[in-house]
Amino acid sequence: MMINCSSNHRPFISSIARSNRRVAAVFFVSCCLSSGLMAQPPEPNTFRMERQAKALFDQKRFSEARPLFEQACAAGSWDSCDTLTVMYIGGLGGLSRGSSMAGKPFSEAVPVFERACANGQADACSHLGWMYKNGIGVPENWSLFFSYSSKACDGGDGFACLNVGIEYEVGGGIKQDYSRAAVIYSRSCNAGNAIGCQDLGSLYHRGLGVARDDSRAKELFSKACKLGAAGGCTELKNMNNGR
Repeated sequence: MMINCSSNHRPFISSIARSNRRVAAVFFVSCCLSSGLMAQPPEPNTFRMERQAKALFDQKRFSEARPLFEQACAAGSWDSCDTLTVMYIGGLGGLSRGSSMAGKPFSEAVPVFERACANGQADACSHLGWMYKNGIGVPENWSLFFSYSSKACDGGDGFACLNVGIEYEVGGGIKQDYSRAAVIYSRSCNAGNAIGCQDLGSLYHRGLGVARDDSRAKELFSKACKLGAAGGCTELKNMNNGR
């Protein structure tokens, strides 16, 4: 069974990801820690290991939790990889703050996600794209990030569509194309991604890639707000106040 939290996860990343990838990774983790997102159904022993690790983590027994998370991550538990990202960035469990995430255990999870992606699991492709974008378990590689994210977007992953849309809007590694960004953001929004709705609303409000339509922009900001994007709430309030 494919588990996809793209419809409502990572609501604050896009604005951060444009400027600070490592900080964005923290937000990615904080929004997904409880999502249960896996590249494939975990083995029972992996699930037990992860549950034990989470209990230790909640008790702030980070040094005891880390090896369990590492094993579960290597076995293909994205939830455990997420938590480890927080630990590596924050310097928990005996790690120095900002420890490199280029090697094990993250690298051991990559083949698991690759197999799942090759079998058509969109969220696994999205994971791989994110890893290549941020150098988690693999060297940073924009081409592979964009390739995996595009494949995930084609498979209906709203977060992946958001990432692809951002690249078209800002011209990051690809020719800037507001019209294409609008199309991709629309797919992200339709998949239930809050920031996809917010960013599409911004294009309508500014008349970039689409005809300016403040009524449509308000609709999109309202949807983004209801889905949990604080920026959407702010933009809607500003428009209602004539700003």
